[in-house]
Amino acid sequence: MPVKAHLVADRGFTSAENRRYLRKGGGSYIIGEKLRSGSTEARAALSRQGRYKDIAQNLKVKEVRIADDERFVICFNPEAAERDAAIRAKMIARLEDAIAGSDQLSRDKRAELRGVISTKPGLNRYLRVTPGGLLRIDAGKAKNEENLDGSTCSGPRTRK
Repeated sequence: MPVKAHLVADRGFTSAENRRYLRKGGGSYIIGEKLRSGSTEARAALSRQGRYKDIAQNLKVKEVRIADDERFVICFNPEAAERDAAIRAKMIARLEDAIAGSDQLSRDKRAELRGVISTKPGLNRYLRVTPGGLLRIDAGKAKNEENLDGSTCSGPRTRK
């Protein structure tokens, strides 16, 4: 009896070229993909409504079809959501401390501070620079990240 094979790959394999290659094989595959990747597919999956099903106390999933032959299984962990929110709050507090009083700095000193912050991805993620060169917290970015709290993957992504 022939064995049906399914390829499983991690999120480092999600390029469009790799997915095209997998489709040529005609089999099914599962690929993990970061929700925060901003890929067209991840955005499409996140924009679709659907109900989560409880799988375990700390895991809920929902299936989202983005095409006839493609679907995402979005996983949500309430404990991870709390942890994500706490980490974001710490990062924003650190950033607020770092930019406090920066409006009084010269434009060059603010640019220098901006450069220092840009080397710290956790802080830089929430930094916004106004057209006048002032440093601010990017509340919109923080809100978008909040919407992803606890969503650990947009995969497995499958094709049948």
